[in-house]
Amino acid sequence: MERPGEESLIRYFLGKCDPEEQKIVRAYLALKIDADYVEGCLREAFYLQEDGGDSTEDEQARERVWDALVAKQQEIPVIQLRPRIRWYAYAAAVALAILSVGVTFLLKSRIDFAQEQLAWQHIQGETGRTTTVMLADSSTVTLFPGSTIDIPSNFNRADRRIKLNGRAFFNVAHNKEKPFYVSSDGLTTKVLGTSFEVNTMDSENIITLHTGQVSVLRSDREIARLIPNQQINYQQTTAKYSISSIDAASTLNWLHGELEYDRVPLRMIIRDMEKWYNVKIRVVQPLLLNQKVIFSFKDQSLNRVLNLLSKSANFSYEVNDKDILLKERNMDMETN
Repeated sequence: MERPGEESLIRYFLGKCDPEEQKIVRAYLALKIDADYVEGCLREAFYLQEDGGDSTEDEQARERVWDALVAKQQEIPVIQLRPRIRWYAYAAAVALAILSVGVTFLLKSRIDFAQEQLAWQHIQGETGRTTTVMLADSSTVTLFPGSTIDIPSNFNRADRRIKLNGRAFFNVAHNKEKPFYVSSDGLTTKVLGTSFEVNTMDSENIITLHTGQVSVLRSDREIARLIPNQQINYQQTTAKYSISSIDAASTLNWLHGELEYDRVPLRMIIRDMEKWYNVKIRVVQPLLLNQKVIFSFKDQSLNRVLNLLSKSANFSYEVNDKDILLKERNMDMETN
């Protein structure tokens, strides 16, 4: 049989399943498979039961909560096929029961899948300014220019899931019954209620936590749990990541229309300018992209920004509508 979804198992451990869902989960747990998956759901139920409390407070109480959850998992009898008189009848009955549950779960999954194929709302950030969207659960998403989110029509029913391409700041309304998921370039950020920033660029995925707590998942497995003023940098090509402590507030100047860079590679500035002004910037010498620059701008035209940046990074440029060519200034001097 297919394994139940993470939300179903969590609801079961929290005692919030309806009878039909409970029947499916109990049949699955009786098989005693997917131990890591089940334990992960147990731990998530434990975190939800704590509801964001101080994890160091009343250790004995926390142990009692954990023991109760584990006991709920272990109360399911193991399905065993033992050779006895008319063992085949027993085996057939068990197989029929499992098949019945499996068919029920499969039909339910297909219905759920069909429902999820309903319309998706696609929203793209405007050029030259941030775009703020209020979701059905009162959460807000502020999009960097050119970034996009996709919202399913069943958002905020069983759970809250959206897809992001680009950069956005999230202020999520708290709801411990419905976790909030943001999928972006192979990673999923899972929260209950918090504020955080996700920035996907080139082959990097950067998640910065401002308030609350987030869990970062890859292929449904948690790889990190962040606390405020922590940032994870995940490399898509190598699947390696690092976690660092930062001043999270310093990453949000763009919410007010100001882009500020302190000794960052020119390629990062160019990437943001392409999205901010909806242009394509090409570079003749790739090494120019690695040059580190100190630069900032706010509410300025593209030509003005290019003029100032060219002096800081020592390049010349040509503008042809939305196509811009950068090259080292020395190269121009040599050809003249």
